[in-house]
Amino acid sequence: MEFLGDAVLDFSITKHYFETSAQEKRDPGKLTDLRSAAVNNEHFAQVAVRHKLYNYLLHNSLSLKKNIDKYVEDLRSAVTDDESCYGWEGDNNPAVCMNP
Repeated sequence: MEFLGDAVLDFSITKHYFETSAQEKRDPGKLTDLRSAAVNNEHFAQVAVRHKLYNYLLHNSLSLKKNIDKYVEDLRSAVTDDESCYGWEGDNNPAVCMNP
C-alpha cells in the first residue's frame, strides 16, 4: 500500500509541476529537481514537523514516539533562518528549501 501511495503522490506532483510549468517553458532539469525534493521522505517529515502533523499519527509504539520526539527536537534545533532555497524567481510557486 505504501508503494502505491508513493506512486500516486509522485504522479500527482509531477502532473502539477508539468501543468503549471507548461506556459513558462521551464527547464526539465529544474522540474526533475523540484519533483525529487517534493517527493522526499525527509521533506515530508520536515513538513509534518512544521505543521505539527506528527501529533496525529496513530501508533502503539513507545519506541516510535521516542524516535519522533527526538527527530522533532533535532530538526527544530537545526533549522536556521538562512536555509538554502531554490525555485523560479518571479513566480508564485513555492521554493524548495533544504535544511543544512
